[in-house]
Amino acid sequence: MHKRILTTLAGVTTVALLAGCSSGQRPQAGAGQIDYTTTSPAATGHLDKVTWNLQYEPSSLDPVHSGNYAENQVIANLCDTLLRVPPTDASKIDPALATKASNPTPTEWVYDLNPAAKFWDGTAVTPEDVIFSLMRNKDTSLNSYYAEAFTQVKSIDKTGDHQITVHLNTPNAEFNRAMASPAGTVVKQAYVQAQGDKYGSPTGGAMCSGPFRFGSWTPGKDLTIQRNPNYWDNSLAPKVDNVTFTFIGDGATLANALLSGQVDGSYQLPWDGLGRLSSSSVGSVYYARSPIVFSLIISAESGPLKDPKIRRALALSLDRDGIISNAFAGAALPVKALATPQTWTYAKDVYSKAYDDLPALTQNLDEAKKLVSEAGSPKDEIVLAYAGGASQYVATIFDSIQQTGKQIGLNITLKPIPVKTYNSIFGDASLQKGVDAFETDWYPDLNDPLSWYGMFVKGASSLTFGYDNPTVNSSLTEARATSDDTARAQLVTKGQQQIMADLPWIPVAEEANTLFMNKRVTGAPVSFVQLSYPWAALLGAR
Repeated sequence: MHKRILTTLAGVTTVALLAGCSSGQRPQAGAGQIDYTTTSPAATGHLDKVTWNLQYEPSSLDPVHSGNYAENQVIANLCDTLLRVPPTDASKIDPALATKASNPTPTEWVYDLNPAAKFWDGTAVTPEDVIFSLMRNKDTSLNSYYAEAFTQVKSIDKTGDHQITVHLNTPNAEFNRAMASPAGTVVKQAYVQAQGDKYGSPTGGAMCSGPFRFGSWTPGKDLTIQRNPNYWDNSLAPKVDNVTFTFIGDGATLANALLSGQVDGSYQLPWDGLGRLSSSSVGSVYYARSPIVFSLIISAESGPLKDPKIRRALALSLDRDGIISNAFAGAALPVKALATPQTWTYAKDVYSKAYDDLPALTQNLDEAKKLVSEAGSPKDEIVLAYAGGASQYVATIFDSIQQTGKQIGLNITLKPIPVKTYNSIFGDASLQKGVDAFETDWYPDLNDPLSWYGMFVKGASSLTFGYDNPTVNSSLTEARATSDDTARAQLVTKGQQQIMADLPWIPVAEEANTLFMNKRVTGAPVSFVQLSYPWAALLGAR
């Protein structure tokens, strides 16, 4: 796992859903009338150009260096993955570059490749290209965002003219699903090697096999991708010739650009602009359930938040309903676990019952005060950090946390950190120093609660700050090697129960995936597949 934070506009976003499709009626943000869906009306006509906004300018179009929102929204349309998760059903895994995936032994995955797949330059996608692409994630010099998915990969071999076999050191129940995520992205070996460090840059471009090809990238201004007229997958042949991405990071500016028609569409809308956007006749706002959870990462080395009673007291003090209404314009839901129902892609009955059995995290000031008293009523300062200046919604949340914390006897100090610096807090010990907790909008790499909770196994992530529980370590490690869905879910929920008792992270709310499209454009999926699925191939005229 790695950081997931959007510090400029809304918050962040997610991976597909359990909610059904709808025609995309316009919800009333903030009024408790959110209509969740997974798709927008299908496109029927051709468009010459669509202008789409990203929250910030991508740092790279190299898949191994692209573990965040803007980068992956572009790459998902340029490069194919071995498999795909469809927008309408997060529990499914569909063919993509691989026509078939099989698991002949617990430590082997065999992928049959589509012989029709070609790169933009007309050359075939070969087993060698696929092996090269996947093994880049194991190259420590590249520091891939997706290295974790390959930790148990021993080797990948060509086992046929159109086949590869992945050999694992130990069984890994998550590996095949990872091939439907950015971890399974394929690039052309010869092109990458020729470009070297320039690959994925404005001058080095890219070479992939997706429905769009790299067009141009003017740093600081925009990035354009062009329809691939010879795309090998006819079911995803684009209806738009050119998609130009802008990099508007200010929420008010983006809302104005969408309302004026300067920009046709965007995911991750500014929360404080949802009212204006949803009531406009210029276009429509769509909402999807998501696995993104706004959370507090407990980073305290000492002091009150090292005590699980104080952590639970803080969790019970939160006015989640008020936060959802005032900060998220109603486009969020209260949660009592980190893994939301949108991640329950197997053994849903097991996960549902386990979730129902978890202690409530609804506001209970009396119980919170009791816990503070039992912990000795500490008066030491608790420092909470957040991205200052990112958007008013973050400050609104932290003002609320400070106020309700004071009501239960906690001495909370807020520490806003400049937006341009804030992302560094996820790996910079100097920024973490003196901070007891900080905020994140986090989602799992895969549609699987194990992908969420696996980071709490000892040593799996620096963002658990030394958290070490034997029950969590043993149950989740065993779960990763368990192929039976029900048995795996039982192990994961055992770990979940302990994690939610200890609260090394405090979940606040499940954020909706938000999307706006001008009335001349339709087709984009609403579910949070835009980081791994070629969503722009679905765009077109109404």
